[in-house]
Amino acid sequence: MIVGKPNAGKSTLLNALLNEDKAMVSDIAGTTRDFIEDEIAIEGIIFRFVDTAGLRQTSDILESMGIERTKQKMKLASMIIYMFDVNNTSEKELIEAIDEIKMYDIPYLIVGNKIDASSKKINAFRNFDGILYISASHKSGLEELKKKLLDTINYAALKTGDTVVTNMRHFESLSNTSASLHKVLLAIEQKTTSDFLAQDIRQALYFLGEITGEVTNDEILGNIFGKFCIGK
Repeated sequence: MIVGKPNAGKSTLLNALLNEDKAMVSDIAGTTRDFIEDEIAIEGIIFRFVDTAGLRQTSDILESMGIERTKQKMKLASMIIYMFDVNNTSEKELIEAIDEIKMYDIPYLIVGNKIDASSKKINAFRNFDGILYISASHKSGLEELKKKLLDTINYAALKTGDTVVTNMRHFESLSNTSASLHKVLLAIEQKTTSDFLAQDIRQALYFLGEITGEVTNDEILGNIFGKFCIGK
């Protein structure tokens, strides 16, 4: 999810990553008031980028609604890319923004944009660690950004013990497998008969088979009921 103040270059970054004019770009602050999103694959990992309304205080009702929706959606994001314009952001403003992002307890990247306008401004943020500097309009630094995204996602997955599933069909099959296995566990607790247990186990195996391309039930079920006493 790409967030930041108005005119930080969020829409330009989205267009650059997608290599198309997906989001409308304008010098007028507050142009983006709703979510604009699309997917790209980076080394086989599917990323869904979401461009959001610029974060600021405003009296515009529609823009305020967009900003509030952005804050709500940030709570559901897998990663936050906070973009700031290196030419008009103070050290104090960046500290406040980072502190707010940390409250979401979500992996994040801090990206300084528009270095093409004045690269000397980078020196103002020399006390900050891990800032990635880019020029979205010139598509400079995008490859390094993609690498940072991959590194952050992989680190988060290793840290939490999660597995990154990039194929939607696989995700649905694994979700269905999990639901079937939960039924099996519940049936065991309720001392359900073997016939009903077998039905749920077959269903779980079927969903796994959708991923592996092989669905074989009888031999596995024979081993389960041959070695364990399940149900009466």
